[in-house]
Amino acid sequence: MNEIEQEKAILGGVMMDSGAHAVAVQAGMSADTFALDIHRALWLLISDLAEQGDPIDTMTVCRSAQQLGADLYGGLAYVSSLPDQCPSVETLGWLCKQATNASRKRDARRRLEDAVRFLDDGGSVDDVIADVTAALDTVAAGEGDNLVGGADLAEMLWHSVTTDDDGPMKLNDRELDECFGPVLYRGRFSVLGARPGAGKTAVALNIALILANQGHGVCFLSMEQPAHQVALRLCAIDGAAPLGVLLNKPRGLDPKAHFGRHWGDVVEFNQHLSTLPIYIDDKPAQTLGYIRSRLVRLAAAMRAQGQELRFVVLDYIQRASLPKAENNSIAIGLLCKGLADLARELDVSMLALSQLNRQIEGRSAAGAAIRLDDFKGSGTIEDSADWMGGVWRPGRRAPGRDDDTMQLNVCKSRHGADGGRHDFEWRGQYLQVRGK
Repeated sequence: MNEIEQEKAILGGVMMDSGAHAVAVQAGMSADTFALDIHRALWLLISDLAEQGDPIDTMTVCRSAQQLGADLYGGLAYVSSLPDQCPSVETLGWLCKQATNASRKRDARRRLEDAVRFLDDGGSVDDVIADVTAALDTVAAGEGDNLVGGADLAEMLWHSVTTDDDGPMKLNDRELDECFGPVLYRGRFSVLGARPGAGKTAVALNIALILANQGHGVCFLSMEQPAHQVALRLCAIDGAAPLGVLLNKPRGLDPKAHFGRHWGDVVEFNQHLSTLPIYIDDKPAQTLGYIRSRLVRLAAAMRAQGQELRFVVLDYIQRASLPKAENNSIAIGLLCKGLADLARELDVSMLALSQLNRQIEGRSAAGAAIRLDDFKGSGTIEDSADWMGGVWRPGRRAPGRDDDTMQLNVCKSRHGADGGRHDFEWRGQYLQVRGK
């Protein structure tokens, strides 16, 4: 549940129970807590009703909104739908704590942005330090809320069992869901490995496109391919045209003549892609600090548009700028720990891609399963990852054998069974991965 959904649930909960407004106020809610103007206005309206001793229910709130101008509150249909957004009044206290923490962080971000602009405009360093310190104090004020006791735990449990928030995102493919279900929960960090050219990026892009088509926010951190190359691969996965046709357009040739019967599908996908909540950052050698800054800012921008960042792909670990450490393995471990912490902080599913060691070439060709020690830096990756899987295509380098199958070995699953193998249909011309 993102910030906007939390605000809707809080307002809906207040309209469902006569004592809920007092509970929300006691939990720290005020008009300034809300991110959206229409929610701030609606909170003020509800607070006025409470001060006057009037009932706070859907009918009274809608009538008051209509008298004052329903558009100020998002319209009567919007206001009347809010009680349906609250899973239960029992979760209201917990939702309010989440909203007040989010408000503190928004305020801190605004102060930091103002401080940077002030410094750019010639402001004094001392004033900027004071502003930054105040911003950090604002965030720190909410840090104690990470400690929860019985009553809060009960609210969190009730929220979990009465909503779909804690379930995985669905790929609408039985085999894909069975394999990647453990990956697609909020706050989980997973690693998918393969040898170069085996299809790990294709798998991640298939998942990303399915989720974006469902309206889930997706960010693809591509340190291997520029953004336009990723877009071409998304176009192929959609089925608009084979990847070879997309990549090999001769210079000077009219696009319609080159794409032929595929031209209409390419145009249609191009229009569709412009509407999807999918974002690509193709800066090479990204540091952990850069990744964090990018994702925090993107998540905030998406929230402001009523969207939510849910799925992040990092392509790939060995292309990132690793932290300084005694050796490469420790550096990879520090990066993965930071990524796992970031996935929890942002409440997103994060899938990092990784190279596998060359030694698997002969062993996998002979039918042996991919193992944890096949991952480069495996020991330190394993410490942080909730799930690890390895991809192999048996027919990729086998003369006379069809290259139409992709195998995925689950090497580790902290929240489910590991050691299983999944067989997928591989449509190489379109980079498509489907359950058999």
